[in-house]
Amino acid sequence: MHCPRLSLFSLALLLIVGSAGQALVSEESDPLAQLPKLPPRLELTFHTERHLSIFPEALHSQGSLVIDRPAAAVRWHFNGEVTLILVGDHLRRFDPQGAEERIHLARDPSAQSLKRQMIAFRDGDWAGLLEWFRPRTISETQAKADAEAGHRRLHLEPVDQELSRLITSIVIVSEIATAAPVLVEVQSANGDTTAYRFDPPSLPEELDPVIFQGPPGD
Repeated sequence: MHCPRLSLFSLALLLIVGSAGQALVSEESDPLAQLPKLPPRLELTFHTERHLSIFPEALHSQGSLVIDRPAAAVRWHFNGEVTLILVGDHLRRFDPQGAEERIHLARDPSAQSLKRQMIAFRDGDWAGLLEWFRPRTISETQAKADAEAGHRRLHLEPVDQELSRLITSIVIVSEIATAAPVLVEVQSANGDTTAYRFDPPSLPEELDPVIFQGPPGD
């Protein structure tokens, strides 16, 4: 399967950030309010379903997400495609064969966005996302249904011109208790849609630091 460009992965990483929205999200409310105390470590698997205008049937893939907040580390792995690792302030990317690819943060706005999104996901600090996205209104009915399920929902649209050429909106549903993602839906500017469905997270007491040193296997 063809490996997506980094700009698309910068969007994908945003898809996983846990929604910090209030029950009813609007442009006048504060959707990036402080999250409850987050668990120190999370492990999740996810399943992707993509509907592309050029293919009659959906494309399916899967991967894993690992967060170690005490170690300031995040690993985002797409099976057979790419692995992204953030440790502290240093972002690395590996191709499907495990070779490290160079990231030009100074010249690539999408890579800068990617790094901010991973840091926001890890630290729960969402202020940097307002430079790239604005929240859209969620109905009271939907917000109530989400709350009853123990979820929060955030509906975003890009304000950054470069991102607007790629996507029109992102919907993020996350667990209130853990901020773990549940469902992410992306509407692309070309009409394609992508849904990321996450299995319930595990909360390990410890994680092997080796997994943040290079790409894991599928």
